[in-house]
Amino acid sequence: MSLYFEERICEQIIDPENDQITFTYPWITTIPTNDAPDDLRLTSRFSTNYENGEAGWFGILCHDKISVHSITSYHNGNGSYRVWNGLCFITYTLYSSNELHSEFYTSPKTELIPTPNRDSFKTADGKMAKFSEAVRDKKVTKIAVFIELLLPSRLFYRPFEKSPLFLGQTHCFDIPEDPEYDFRFTFLTADNFTIRCPDGEMPCSSTSLFLSSKYMRNELMGKTKSDEFITEHLMDVVKPIVIFLHTLCFKMPETYDLDFVKRLLKAVKFFNPQEKYRITATVHQSLCKKFVQETQDFKSILQWVSIACQNELSELQNMLSSLIANKYYFKWQEIFQEAARNTGNELFCEIFGTEIDDFDIFEEIDVIYQAGFFTNVILN
Repeated sequence: MSLYFEERICEQIIDPENDQITFTYPWITTIPTNDAPDDLRLTSRFSTNYENGEAGWFGILCHDKISVHSITSYHNGNGSYRVWNGLCFITYTLYSSNELHSEFYTSPKTELIPTPNRDSFKTADGKMAKFSEAVRDKKVTKIAVFIELLLPSRLFYRPFEKSPLFLGQTHCFDIPEDPEYDFRFTFLTADNFTIRCPDGEMPCSSTSLFLSSKYMRNELMGKTKSDEFITEHLMDVVKPIVIFLHTLCFKMPETYDLDFVKRLLKAVKFFNPQEKYRITATVHQSLCKKFVQETQDFKSILQWVSIACQNELSELQNMLSSLIANKYYFKWQEIFQEAARNTGNELFCEIFGTEIDDFDIFEEIDVIYQAGFFTNVILN
């Protein structure tokens, strides 16, 4: 593998149908000669980036071993668990001068031992003997370590599946096939309150609204009689929210567009359900699956960014940050230069709104791009 960036670009093979990706990272570092050999500890951070996903790693070089660790730790109720279930190999070359012309040893390719229940790897005992001797005898000035990680491509296309908790949790009840036979839906016929939309009206129970919607609680509080409420929101988003407020049942439509999502989430914020996180989490799950099933261009990505950032949808935002860093970094930097990241920029306001003050996505994209800059991608 070439050490030079331009040549490594030519080495990349693009074949998105494969199920495994090889990432290679060249780590060249100077060995300090003033420290005691046992005190040697050098580190390097890098990232494996592809499509919608990224994973940060760091390598650790000691006098008797090399280890590679995932930066992010994933946990469940029983502690840590492995996410990537990948393989890791290394080779290393030792040099006696800083110019990399005095190579005196190159190791064979070695598979690192995975750590149980964690995404980390280390060399077996004795595999770094030549390096240990060279450090002890002060013969080595530089070392070039080539780290090779083989990781499943699925988690770069669908990174939200890394944690079983995200899709594994059910936040809302399903709507029954025959709601007229379910006591939770009696409000549809025995209502005492109506929400009137521009394109229709929705029967409700004022008691249920009072108990389940923070907005409606304030609206109904202190009123001796109230039998209707008028809203600007349309029926296609009001109806599922009202059903949720009465029953905790909610399901995203089989097909929908981003305009529907924006209006739905705006209405959710308006009615402010007591259990808002349930409906938001269900929408979030659906959006992540929808995003990876569709072909995106930069224009559509901006609309997705708007939804993710204005509604704090972290998994969706993580995917967008990775995709922008991996495919559209310079275009992103061009339209959102640092001086234009404010409410004076019309496009900025359109995407991010005027009320949020946390723009982590800019830093996330920069970190992902820079951490993966020297990592080569080969699809097997």
